[in-house]
Amino acid sequence: MKKKQRLNYDDAKPTVTDATWNMILKLFRKTTKKPENKVDVIKEYVSMVNNIAKVYEGKQMMENKVRKMVYMLDTDTLKTSYKLDKFNDNLRADYCYDTLTHIKFKKPKEEEIVEDDEPLEKYDLDM
Repeated sequence: MKKKQRLNYDDAKPTVTDATWNMILKLFRKTTKKPENKVDVIKEYVSMVNNIAKVYEGKQMMENKVRKMVYMLDTDTLKTSYKLDKFNDNLRADYCYDTLTHIKFKKPKEEEIVEDDEPLEKYDLDM
């Protein structure tokens, strides 16, 4: 089995076309300018994902007369997504092991994967 090669995101440059960015602005009702660097792309991506799935919730708090944002990660939503992803990628090769360990998810080992040779059931939507 050929090992998937991961994209090195540190070297990536944003290449969002104007047409794509205008579509994103309309779809997500955003008014922000097009991202020009990696940090801006990450912020926009996280914002769009959270808009769809509500992966985290932020609360503003005061501590020693200083305002701070506290973010709480919804691990139940992440666990559901992680379980569903096994249908696409049994070994979850695209997941960062350190991140999975940090949020206490278990990355499966190759020997734990059991291939099922039974044909998949057909549903009305498949026809």
